[in-house]
Amino acid sequence: MRLVLYVNADRYTLYRVDRHGAHRLGNFLVGQAGRHRLHDMLVLLQQQPVSILVDLIEEEFRHDTIPHVRGNDRTRMLERHAAKLYRGTPFRYSQIIGRLREGRCDDKVLFSALTNPDNLQPLLDLLEETATPLAGIFSLPIVSTRLLKPLQACSENVLLITEQPDGGLRETFLRGSKIQFSRLAPIQESSPDEYCSLLEAEVNKTQRYLNTLRLLAPGESVDVYPIADGQRCDAVKRTCPDTGQLNFHPTDIRDLAIATGFKSFPETGGCDALFAFLLGNTPSKNHYAQAPHLKRLRGWQGALMLKAASWLLAVIGLSWSGINTIDGWMAHREGDQVAASRSLIAGRYTQLTRELPVQPEQARAMREAAELADSLERHTLKTGAIFKLVGSAFSHHPTLELRKLSCFTSDKTSAHKAVTLASMDASASLPLPHYTVTLVSGRLRHFNGSYQHAQEQVDALADWLRQQPGVVSVNIDHAPLDTRPDSQIQGELDNKSSQEKATFELRIVMEMTHGEA
Repeated sequence: MRLVLYVNADRYTLYRVDRHGAHRLGNFLVGQAGRHRLHDMLVLLQQQPVSILVDLIEEEFRHDTIPHVRGNDRTRMLERHAAKLYRGTPFRYSQIIGRLREGRCDDKVLFSALTNPDNLQPLLDLLEETATPLAGIFSLPIVSTRLLKPLQACSENVLLITEQPDGGLRETFLRGSKIQFSRLAPIQESSPDEYCSLLEAEVNKTQRYLNTLRLLAPGESVDVYPIADGQRCDAVKRTCPDTGQLNFHPTDIRDLAIATGFKSFPETGGCDALFAFLLGNTPSKNHYAQAPHLKRLRGWQGALMLKAASWLLAVIGLSWSGINTIDGWMAHREGDQVAASRSLIAGRYTQLTRELPVQPEQARAMREAAELADSLERHTLKTGAIFKLVGSAFSHHPTLELRKLSCFTSDKTSAHKAVTLASMDASASLPLPHYTVTLVSGRLRHFNGSYQHAQEQVDALADWLRQQPGVVSVNIDHAPLDTRPDSQIQGELDNKSSQEKATFELRIVMEMTHGEA
């Protein structure tokens, strides 16, 4: 919903505009009595923003050119030029309507102004007195350009003619959908035939004036769209024939209002209600209001944004608290379910353990576990000496490469694997380890096919290890070339395949020191 105040020379008309129409709230005469009534109406509306739509005879239009610039430079240049043209009024407006095709290609600009500020100043004082925000001051001729689409006016030159009650005959000339000129001719209440005579005279006068301003070339045709009620449209069709330069297209105002979306157009409604509807339902940039006139609107918009933000925060807070409440209830319910399940499982576990038979192996398993834990606690396997010994051995024999290393403890020097509890006699106790057995797997780094050389390198490594302190024995479990009687000697002519077969395995037995396993 939006409030639009239509202003002409004699009356103020206040409209409430929504998506389907414009409803008249009051009609006030220009004067002190009318302003008092309007004051009371604005107080009842509780500081809702108001848009002022002016339709005054003192609105003047001029054409000029400025250098083609952009951005802030263009804005400042337009403001300075408008101030130079209209020094006696602050209500000025400028609009780029085209560009010259010759020379510097300057911009063509339409300047307009309300040359008599006394028509609006009392009204602005009234809005300030009632703390009513001003949404802007808008020109009715500029707003009338929005009628081209519902009129389906596609020609280059269009002359719109509208009549407002207690106003006059508004003639607005548009070229290429851009406003070029507008004038207001005062008229009296007349019959349809008198309206046609006045219309034809005013259109001819406007045509000659446009030719004088060179806005219309001699002989160039113009499409004239008189917007009036049904009777006057029928009279125009009868008495205003088309000529080579003037083509009349009378349009019923009710049909036009329905085309714009005005569903509840009043029977006696004038064009002012239609223009108020167009202004209230289309985003519009302010025309004549200055920054000081709009300061209260900015405050109202800020308050509205703060109110919206507070409502949004309240909704978010309530939603969050509701979610937390639901989450808490669900967590409490899940906790109760978990507690019930835990109690059920605990009872079932107790029942099953009571039903289990006593196994005789339990005592032996406990004894074995205790002995194993005691043995591990007293005899900690220390691998530092093993890594130091094996690393030094391969450092002294760089032609050999270590591939795998594993170690375990045993009570025998001939052990090849660790003793497990499963392999022991049930009545026997866990043996006390005395030796550390290390299994080393390796290969020759660069094997050229000579097994004799590989065997010599492995024998040299074993001899070096036997000479180290703490080493009990070193056995070659697997030589590069197995020469045992029960083995088969196999080989290939390809040296690359032979290189992978120069591997060996050593078993190193070391004596444990005190506190080591």
